[in-house]
Amino acid sequence: MAIHLRIANHRAAEAVVSPLTGEMLLEAGEVITPEKALEIEHACVNEVKISLDNGDVIKVMGNNTVEPEYIVGCDLKDCGVREKARIPVLLEIAEACGGDIDAIKEMAKDRIADLCPSILPLMIFLLPSTIC
Repeated sequence: MAIHLRIANHRAAEAVVSPLTGEMLLEAGEVITPEKALEIEHACVNEVKISLDNGDVIKVMGNNTVEPEYIVGCDLKDCGVREKARIPVLLEIAEACGGDIDAIKEMAKDRIADLCPSILPLMIFLLPSTIC
């Protein structure tokens, strides 16, 4: 489940900072609105500590995925990426290709299994079988 759905309407126990830019997205003690929660997810924040009503603090972790456009600057649907993709792989692609959208899309096609691990079982199922 997306992190934004699990942190919305809770109070941040600690400041929330974008790992990509270093920008402070939320100060400790602030209530995380649904809009702010989505902004946090889009900034590739993968863990947020929240305060519960009873005073307990828990760490909420994401699944380390985001829509590609928030890292590489474009969606990758025409490359086969029709879901959130793994942040570390998107960062590698963005760094390797700079701002070259064509290069980004080509590399995304080559690394589809790395970007979207959930697609791998489908790819194996659809591959022609070879019986020796």
